[in-house]
Amino acid sequence: MKSVAIIGWIILGLVQMAAMLNGLTDVLGGFFGVIIALILGEIPIVGTLLGIRGAIINWDWSILQAIGLFVGAPILIMVINAIAFRDDVN
Repeated sequence: MKSVAIIGWIILGLVQMAAMLNGLTDVLGGFFGVIIALILGEIPIVGTLLGIRGAIINWDWSILQAIGLFVGAPILIMVINAIAFRDDVN
């Protein structure tokens, strides 16, 4: 079951990175957008805000959909992990 959670985190991270890359490459161009995305994406709040902006501007998502991807999905995965693995504490 832990492998399913790991796969979920990887997929979520890839989608979030794609949103951030789309937003930054649109503004800064291809090379500089990728470099800045790799640097700023590691800063939690900055990376989240850039990803939300990228999803809203480039993917034409609503603000609620973008916030759901960047805030709601990680919370949901953490809650599912807490419920599924509550007996694995020992």
